[in-house]
Amino acid sequence: MKIIKRLRSLPGDSLGVIRRTPPLVFAMAVLSLGGFIGASTVLVRGFRTVENTITVTGASTESFESDIAKWSVQVKTSGKTQIDSFTKHKESINKTMEFLKANGIEDSEISMYIRKCNA
Repeated sequence: MKIIKRLRSLPGDSLGVIRRTPPLVFAMAVLSLGGFIGASTVLVRGFRTVENTITVTGASTESFESDIAKWSVQVKTSGKTQIDSFTKHKESINKTMEFLKANGIEDSEISMYIRKCNA
C-alpha cells in the first residue's frame, strides 16, 4: 500500500508513463543502472587479484619394473632330409623353451606360432 501511495504522489503523469513503458524497457533500465554502478565500483576500487589461490606446475617421473615383454624368435635349421631337419628343428625349439623357462618365463606366458614354408 505504501508503494501505491508513493506512486500517486509522483508529479504530473509519472504513473501513466510507468504503466505505458514496456516491461523490457524497464528491465533494460534496471540492468543498465546496475552495470553503471558495478563499473563505477571497479573504477574506484580497481580490479582485485584473488588472494586465496595456489598455483602448482611441475613434472614427475617414476621408474618401474615391466612385467610384459614381447620377444620374437626365429629358429631355423637345415638338414639333408626332411626328417633330419625336423629332428634338428625340434631340438632347437626345445633348447629355446628350456632357456625361457630357466629365466623365469612360465609355459602359460609363451605363445608359439609355426610358420610354414616350402623350400
